[in-house]
Amino acid sequence: MRCSARLPLGAHGPRAHWAWVGSEQIHDGNSNQRIRQLMRILMLIGMFCWAGKAMAAQSLHLSEGDVFSYEFQTLPFKVGPLLGADNQGIALVSLSASDTLAPLDVIRLELFENGLTESPFRTLTMSGTNAPFVLTEFGQSHAGAWQDLQGAVRLTMSSGSVDVSDLHLSVIREGFEYGISVSLPPTVAVSVPEPSSLGLLVVSAVLLGGYTIRRSRSSHRSCAAMNPASAR
Repeated sequence: MRCSARLPLGAHGPRAHWAWVGSEQIHDGNSNQRIRQLMRILMLIGMFCWAGKAMAAQSLHLSEGDVFSYEFQTLPFKVGPLLGADNQGIALVSLSASDTLAPLDVIRLELFENGLTESPFRTLTMSGTNAPFVLTEFGQSHAGAWQDLQGAVRLTMSSGSVDVSDLHLSVIREGFEYGISVSLPPTVAVSVPEPSSLGLLVVSAVLLGGYTIRRSRSSHRSCAAMNPASAR
């Protein structure tokens, strides 16, 4: 808010008072600017935390007994020619960045040549107990598979639970690679931020609102103090 006041000419007292008030206003303005910057930083941190949690939630949660299948009719060209590459089909499953296979987690990956109605030509069962290291992804390949660029895969959670983020399918045919990466959808469409992130946003909003109200009241009092006639 812009303030103005009429002061008697030649009166050193009021002019000295005006100089002191002006200095206080400058100091208060610098301090308020730092407070506003701090409020903005806090709100940005809260928004980034919220966005990070929402992005982390973009995965497919599989619990015991859950089944996920994916069928494809074609695969786009990726790269080539690849010298010395054998014809084969490859399926790779990536787990969420915040999850790994625990000792009691058992998941089965099945590959089908044409569709889910036929028997799988390859089956891989993985668990945290038979993994020699911290497992964040797993998969398998099969010579001569999916050469017509169509097929299917199926994931079955035998025990435990796991969060799957991506499914990568690739085919090498006559020295050229075809493939696709599928980002698996979340089971919950709307992600609710954790209390820490939500609390940070709420606290920042409350502080910023309180500061705005206090600043507005302080500005009105300064105007009234510098212009007694308008206060009456």
